[in-house]
Amino acid sequence: MQVEKNIGITRFLLYFINVLSILLTSFIIYKGNQMIAWEGESRGFLENVSYLPLEPNRFIIYNFLLLIILFGSIYFREKHLKTSKFLMSFFFFFDIVICVLSVALSSFSYKGIILIAVINLMIYNESNLIKYILVAISLIGYILLDYDILSVNMKIISLTDYINYLDFDTKIYVYSFKSMLNSLNHVLFIAFMSFSLQKQVKEKQKIEKLYTKLIDTTRELSIANKKLEDYAKKSEEMAKIQERNRLAREIHDTIGHSLTGIVTGLDACKTIIDIDLPSTKNQIAKIAELARKGLIDVRRSVKALRPDSLERYSLVSAIKKMVTDISDLSDIKIDLYIEGQFENMNADEEDTIFRTVQEGITNAMRHGKAKNINISLKNLDEMISLIISDNGLGKESIYEGFGLKHIRERIEMLTGEVEFFTEKDKGFTINAVLPVRKK
Repeated sequence: MQVEKNIGITRFLLYFINVLSILLTSFIIYKGNQMIAWEGESRGFLENVSYLPLEPNRFIIYNFLLLIILFGSIYFREKHLKTSKFLMSFFFFFDIVICVLSVALSSFSYKGIILIAVINLMIYNESNLIKYILVAISLIGYILLDYDILSVNMKIISLTDYINYLDFDTKIYVYSFKSMLNSLNHVLFIAFMSFSLQKQVKEKQKIEKLYTKLIDTTRELSIANKKLEDYAKKSEEMAKIQERNRLAREIHDTIGHSLTGIVTGLDACKTIIDIDLPSTKNQIAKIAELARKGLIDVRRSVKALRPDSLERYSLVSAIKKMVTDISDLSDIKIDLYIEGQFENMNADEEDTIFRTVQEGITNAMRHGKAKNINISLKNLDEMISLIISDNGLGKESIYEGFGLKHIRERIEMLTGEVEFFTEKDKGFTINAVLPVRKK
């Protein structure tokens, strides 16, 4: 990205300009001290300044040490500390301390190095509010750390005091170079801030585009989901229609055929019963056979609507298999307790009990997010008791959807009773009672 590249170049140039400025300041102080010594002006210089200045050699060494520490810390955090917000904040304040020390060492004659701390803050601090507050504080500090301001109440040796001892030509070059470096430093800082703001604007625009795209995608997904729901409803309706048509065909082809034959045979019997009694008896026998065949066909059709498990297993075995299959395929623990005999039950009773257990487990898994399910099935001679309880989410109130309504309809068709109990965070319970019918 071009903006990132521009920020990197500007940052490097700022570092370079500040190093040159520190070197120039060191040169001025060192050369100024040389000229003072050569011209024998040491006594006059010391009389004009308010305190004993630092030795030139020490000044250069200290400045270079501060630069090494500053750029060393910048390099270290670039390589190892980008993920730690606390350490990055610590190093920012560390930068401020180093820069202020450097400014103080130059007798507050050069303060441009503080801008390095400001740009590092812009780079490393992610919080916009904190970032701009600290930048504002740093810039205020940059303004106040000025020789002309501080020298009113502090004893400070001006850089000008050293420059005045330089020869005329050197003095011109020093002032020109110093002014040029200060101007470049300010220009580069403004350019850096401009590129940083440009980067933030681009990132904001990018986020807005992504947000808009996300909204559009969400809207498209919502539309697609609605279409899928409509399709599912239509498919469900179509499946119902197809099932009804299949049942209609089955009834038409079996029961209809048998009833038609029976009606036709009975009409024939009415005609010949007074004329030929033996033929009538023979005809009635044929009608009875046709009726039996029709009954077999009806039973076969009804049988086709029963759960497959009940076709292959007994009621108890079918329930146990269902429980085992669910336990093997999930982390749900199902405790099954069965008491009494269930071998001589009617098909509709078996269907009702099996479907109730099936729906109870499904509701506990799907809606209750239960991890434990308890099933109690008892044949108490005169009645059958079925209790299904779970440790799921529960609800504040019970809404009987399709599944619960289906359970109630099935049980009430067999003159049984069913109750539903729930409490938020305390699971759901189905309590059903069916009267025992003798075959």
